[in-house]
Amino acid sequence: MPFILLRINFLNLKLVLFSWVFCHLNSKLKLRVLDMKLKLHHINLCTSNVKDMDKFYREVLCLGDDKPSKLPPINENRGLVGDVSFVTDGDIQMHLTKKDILNSFRSGQTVNPLERGHIAYRTDDIEAFKAHLDNFDIPYSDWGSDAVKGWHQVFFYDPEGNVIEVHQIKNE
Repeated sequence: MPFILLRINFLNLKLVLFSWVFCHLNSKLKLRVLDMKLKLHHINLCTSNVKDMDKFYREVLCLGDDKPSKLPPINENRGLVGDVSFVTDGDIQMHLTKKDILNSFRSGQTVNPLERGHIAYRTDDIEAFKAHLDNFDIPYSDWGSDAVKGWHQVFFYDPEGNVIEVHQIKNE
């Protein structure tokens, strides 16, 4: 009888170790799927008064203009982005946009990046990033280039409900 119990405990230990190793390797494999560049690009703040926000960030934080070639070409045909101002510290942009709680109705998308704002990252492979989100079962709204010409954008939520954007410039 002690031999059988010892053998069962040994098998349980092997099963526990196998489960731990499998889960550990599985989480490592999920992280390896992200084989693309990902860099903080901008922070979007929503406001009822873009002009006052622009003045505040320029005067109080001494932020300035970015090169026009670095600014997103808004897709005005779709009417998904209203009043907006762009300021920068030279590295990271801030997009100051009019708060738009009804944007999801016009866009047909679930995630509304203009309700409370969002943080945005740029990638060099949006398809690989979408596969990465799928691998983690994270739902996202694929905006394509509906809001910004030449940018493929996806938006999703972090665990606390903050909106995150990842985009790729289409010609990269």
